[in-house]
Amino acid sequence: MIKFTASGQGVTLVGLGLEAGNIQRMQNGQPIRVRFSDLGFTGALGSVQIMIFTGTDRASMRRDLQPFIGPETVIHEAP
Repeated sequence: MIKFTASGQGVTLVGLGLEAGNIQRMQNGQPIRVRFSDLGFTGALGSVQIMIFTGTDRASMRRDLQPFIGPETVIHEAP
């Protein structure tokens, strides 16, 4: 995996490049977590993590998330 940040024109881009092994790991039900601090962010944002995972459909991904979330978690789904 590669992790990068780039900025310009008022936008900060965070990029993650996944290798075949990363995709296989996610398909085996092992999510990938990336800390913003790994990308050089500090302060409150540095404590944020991104979790990358995969599923066959939205319902299966909601079920797969259950072990990782608490009662105050809000799931926003794109149309």
